[in-house]
Amino acid sequence: MRNNNRQKQFIGPLAVVVALGFAVVGCSDGSGPAERGPVPIESATTTDTGVQLSVESCMGNPEATYTETDTAVTFSIISDIVDVGHACLDSIDIALDGGLGDRKVIDQLGEQEVPLDGHQ
Repeated sequence: MRNNNRQKQFIGPLAVVVALGFAVVGCSDGSGPAERGPVPIESATTTDTGVQLSVESCMGNPEATYTETDTAVTFSIISDIVDVGHACLDSIDIALDGGLGDRKVIDQLGEQEVPLDGHQ
């Protein structure tokens, strides 16, 4: 009988530890090192010196590379990928030789023209 009581005393605390472990794992927000990768451009605004891009990342430290032609500027954006929806966007100011002018802004990720929101 004495041995049986020890098993009950051990199983009770063990069950609590296991239950707490499942609760912690189930409530995890998945935070940890962010993965970097391509993110889409939401919109673009012309500035006196170039363009300001709003990109789908939230405090993701976005970086842009681009190529310029006479008719378009094609951008590729790399950022930390954090899925927060459209509630938070990063912006990048990019100075272009001669400004944007009447050239189109192209998002290389989707190979689509980005809508211009006017002039800032």
